[in-house]
Amino acid sequence: MTAKREIWDTVELFSKKWIAGGTDERDIPDKSVVIPMSEGLSEVFTKERIRLLRRIWLDRPKTIRELAKSLKRDPAAVTRDIEILAKYDLITVERQGRTARPIAKRQIIVLPVLSMKQPIMG
Repeated sequence: MTAKREIWDTVELFSKKWIAGGTDERDIPDKSVVIPMSEGLSEVFTKERIRLLRRIWLDRPKTIRELAKSLKRDPAAVTRDIEILAKYDLITVERQGRTARPIAKRQIIVLPVLSMKQPIMG
């Protein structure tokens, strides 16, 4: 089984358990994060931050400056976006001296419309 298939199988199992009402935050797959709708998703997931996440995941830049250059953005703006994404545990920053390397922590982002505690009505 491929790693990608394994990830989706895990998410599918989690989704089925959640819909049935038999899961909580402890059941979230390792490489996933659940962000409640109440968190102001439009503030977290701007077009530029989604581009930034994608670039980190696909290109694995060695520095924030390299990432900013590849996105044609100001390094200070990229740093601010990285701080916001790190707050939501989507990325981490590995520091080595004055160099900071952004690293994607999550492969899957689950955005439930309902809270984990709300019952599903049929």
